[in-house]
Amino acid sequence: MSISFNRIQRPVTLSQEIVENIERSILERKLVPGQKLPTEQELCAMFSVSRTAVREALRMLSAKGLVTIKKRSGIFVNDMTSTEAVSGLGLYLELKFEKDYILHVFNIRQAIEPHVCRWAAANRSTASIWELEKNLLKMKDCPPEDRETESLLDQEFHQMIAAASKNPVVPLVLQPVFSLMPRIRAMVYTHIPNCVSAALEYHRRILDAIKQRDEEAAFREMQIHIANAAEQANEVIDIIDKKAHAQDEANRTTVSP
Repeated sequence: MSISFNRIQRPVTLSQEIVENIERSILERKLVPGQKLPTEQELCAMFSVSRTAVREALRMLSAKGLVTIKKRSGIFVNDMTSTEAVSGLGLYLELKFEKDYILHVFNIRQAIEPHVCRWAAANRSTASIWELEKNLLKMKDCPPEDRETESLLDQEFHQMIAAASKNPVVPLVLQPVFSLMPRIRAMVYTHIPNCVSAALEYHRRILDAIKQRDEEAAFREMQIHIANAAEQANEVIDIIDKKAHAQDEANRTTVSP
């Protein structure tokens, strides 16, 4: 029996191949932060490609934050910061944000944040407690109608707990999720205008547990806090769905003969 296979076509451009090669060298530490790359002309010779392909590859690497191109100086490998690592995912979540994303956000928060709060209770410093207390005072003094400031203070409180956990990966993972919190709160206030925030009370209880280094209480209080916020978010989704359904019914009635 004869067997034949189709020819494999690698679906990448020359510039993408150059990017993959240089990116791999950076990941394998063959190229280190601050190191100067060969010139465009030298890269063309090394890869046996045109200057157009090299320039496109360098633009792609620069967009990823892996290299910096300095006129008359050369091309240098970047030392990627945590801000750069987070910004890409944050932008992606912002662009993809829609009603259904709210549930995904709370699922992630419910799975991670109670554990983070437990770590914060175990590892918190005096300085972190002081910062959390300042945040709580600001929220207490925030006028009820200033919902934008309240939302930012809410976000900041959770970011501080992530930092207090002393796990450097936690802020990187959660920061993009936290960045959506003001938008979710805005949706809640838009669709439930008379909604009264209970964040201050929950935050006070969470902070008390962290101050006392009570890991289990910190875990439990954060769990309750997020469950309450998720319940409000679910209420908003139901309202949005009902409004959309009513609008669909109205449109069908309008076009009926």
